[in-house]
Amino acid sequence: MPSFSLLFLGVLYFLSARFGMAVFALQPANITLLWLPAGIGLIMVLIAKARALPLIFTASFLANWSGMQLHDVWSDNLHTVIAAMADTLAAWISATLLQKYFTHGLQRAVDLYRFVLLACFLPTLCSGFILVSNLVFGAYLPANQFSTLLAKMIAADSLGILLVYPLYADWRAGMSRKESFLYASIAPNFAYITIALSGVWLAFHGFPGAIYFFPAMALLLAYRAKASAVSFLLLLATVVLLSLSTKNLGPFAIIDQDQAHLLLLSFIMFTTLATQSVSIQQRQLDLSIEQSQRWQQKAMHDTLTGLHNRAYFENILEDEWQRYRKFHRTFVLAMLDIDHFKHINDFYGHAAGDEVLRTVAKVLPQSLRQIDMVCRYGGEEFTILLPGTNLDEAQVILERLRIAIQNTQIPFENKILKVTVSIGAVMAQDSLGDHGEMLVASDKQMYKAKEAGRNRVEFRVEF
Repeated sequence: MPSFSLLFLGVLYFLSARFGMAVFALQPANITLLWLPAGIGLIMVLIAKARALPLIFTASFLANWSGMQLHDVWSDNLHTVIAAMADTLAAWISATLLQKYFTHGLQRAVDLYRFVLLACFLPTLCSGFILVSNLVFGAYLPANQFSTLLAKMIAADSLGILLVYPLYADWRAGMSRKESFLYASIAPNFAYITIALSGVWLAFHGFPGAIYFFPAMALLLAYRAKASAVSFLLLLATVVLLSLSTKNLGPFAIIDQDQAHLLLLSFIMFTTLATQSVSIQQRQLDLSIEQSQRWQQKAMHDTLTGLHNRAYFENILEDEWQRYRKFHRTFVLAMLDIDHFKHINDFYGHAAGDEVLRTVAKVLPQSLRQIDMVCRYGGEEFTILLPGTNLDEAQVILERLRIAIQNTQIPFENKILKVTVSIGAVMAQDSLGDHGEMLVASDKQMYKAKEAGRNRVEFRVEF
């Protein structure tokens, strides 16, 4: 990772810490209800490994330093060093467990809960125990607040990881697809995000029950939007909720502040878990559908030319034959073969042959009607289905196609190649037993065209 990018994340770690202390601060001032640096530190270690640890330590030390200058300088600096070491340790443990147990990221809803336990709870339990013990021994807070403060610290740090890491994972996924994060995920869902945040605003302006409108909208967004939009909404709403609630405003402003803070953190934690679970599950469903469609697309198309392949075409041909038998809607089947194709491969090489096939495959649809279908049947052979067409109409279409290919220039390695095709065509008739016999008949007509001198169309007219 470039040093500038790592330094940028280090500065972001420091600024988010100072922001948290200024906006979400409890007493003492260096304890916050949301510790976003926990998530940023995790990302730093994921990206830069051990090189990130000194920068995390430095950023944490500088962020905590002013809030811990209550006694003599040496003692306060020592306790600040311990706090910075605990923050650094948490980032390292979280990244290590994430890389070990979540090598493919968060792919299922159950992965999210394992992620909370392993990458959020366990690391912050270790660092939180060290941090709170450090505060008690340093006389920054009374010992009877140990358990309450430890619970708040675990929740605040875990929430920081839970909110920040999915944003990073979604950003990386968007980068691999070369998508704009804002444009592809947040901008199209601006209305949903605005409505969800409106529920938060109403909850702080005389309608406390409106707070539960937020998780409902967040879940709806999780089903409809990209995961990055969901993560962005959760982060933004958490910042708003916590910043206002720490000022004793809104539905979580109750007399017992410790109870209020734990209630607030629980609400945010479970809302985040539920929403992220739905988002992950929906993303997996979307991926499954996308993969199914992609494999279906591959199964139906020839990889070299992009045309439909033989298996797909024969199914379509069988359906067209059944329509003919049932409704007497006639159609024409044509078989086309590139003349002297073996000579092209032998003289110019297979790369030239592939270029000829691709070019012919582009010319064919351009010379046909929208309702017609063309496929690569195999090798240098193509089949063409002309629905609702008789032999006279087909002759006009196929002659136009033959001339178009004859006049096509094919650039290849500073050379211009030209090819011709032989075409055999047959119209559906009751004397042909099925669509398979039509294929055989059109193939015979194609070979008649070759025997008659190539670069021509032969029609079967007698039955």
